[in-house]
Amino acid sequence: MTLTNINTIHHLQTAPVLGDCSVQDLSRLIPFISERFIKAEEILFESETPADTLYLIVEGNLKLMSGKRQVDLVTQAFLGEEAAIGYKEYTLTGVAVEDSTVLAIDKDALIKITSSNPNLEKGLYQSFVKHYLYRKPEIDQTNRDLRILGLSDNPKTKVIIGWITAIILPIIVALVAARPAFEISESIQQFLTVFSPALILWTFDLVAAFIPAVIIVFSLLVLDIAPSSLVLSGFSSSSFFLALSIFALGAVLSSSGLTYRLVLIILKAVPQSQFSYSVTLFLIGLLLTPVLPSANGRTQLVAPLLVDMVDALQLKPSGKGSTRLAFSAFSGTTFMSFLFLSSKPINFVLVGLLPTQVRDRFSLPYWTLAAGVAGLVAIADLSSYRVCSFVIQKKPPCQNKT
Repeated sequence: MTLTNINTIHHLQTAPVLGDCSVQDLSRLIPFISERFIKAEEILFESETPADTLYLIVEGNLKLMSGKRQVDLVTQAFLGEEAAIGYKEYTLTGVAVEDSTVLAIDKDALIKITSSNPNLEKGLYQSFVKHYLYRKPEIDQTNRDLRILGLSDNPKTKVIIGWITAIILPIIVALVAARPAFEISESIQQFLTVFSPALILWTFDLVAAFIPAVIIVFSLLVLDIAPSSLVLSGFSSSSFFLALSIFALGAVLSSSGLTYRLVLIILKAVPQSQFSYSVTLFLIGLLLTPVLPSANGRTQLVAPLLVDMVDALQLKPSGKGSTRLAFSAFSGTTFMSFLFLSSKPINFVLVGLLPTQVRDRFSLPYWTLAAGVAGLVAIADLSSYRVCSFVIQKKPPCQNKT
């Protein structure tokens, strides 16, 4: 059978380790993946040969042999993990038990996505070790139980410090705020006690970002710190639904890989010069700003393009050329957030603080219009700094390929 790119992505997403990678990273593997059909008893790879390809079984069964001894029988899993974990040669021989189809993934392509997926190499190493283990069903069940209990990895020091602080800090805040010398009202004391652990949960990133907010709202209602009509008034406002819809749209566009493909199409039509590439990266970040309401999300989307572009242009990672491109990408995705209302959640907070008469005027277009002059000045300053600080080098030795 012949797999389409969509089918290939589906098999990668359902793979044990690659399934944790983002759609953008998986799409970057597509040009380096080939489909191979092997007949029964045909050798896929031999021991002591260069390990340059990782294999994923799509259909059929393969056995791993050490000499004449069968070490493992593999179905819909990885083979040849040596290519991804730093081994120079295969340690076993892969032989098809029946007619099988596998995906061959180039070693160099895996290296490019390892930096953004730190658990990838660890997962493939565990997959490699399992070929040599007995009683694997019991081991797999034990690993699943440990993951469910959260005991599969040793807790990090940051997490331990964060949780201890989140427990102790509200006690300290409550004792200090209750001192008569500060003359703090009881409702404010309760609010500070509730807000302090939520602040720690946000700071140390211990839970999902929405959980501390839910805790604060729930505590305000239960303790009757403020009227329920006041606490829940924001959920009935038009600004809340506008922000919610924008965040949902941004999440869909980012996770689906649509914006990444559109960016590749744009780069295909760009002239070959460092100036045009730097301007394009800046404009891409600027165009993504009103669509994706997270600077981190925009940066994660543009960063792979920047890395690939530096490699294609054969620029030194620490040279002026690569620094110029990085500055353009970073300034486009982060510095211009003030220009669009939907670019940052804090902008909606600022609108909510405005008087009612003024707040109704600040729609999406009006916000951009009001910030237009400051935006033009910022773009001019960034362009001048980019031109003066980074000298344009020779014409890049690459073709317009995506």
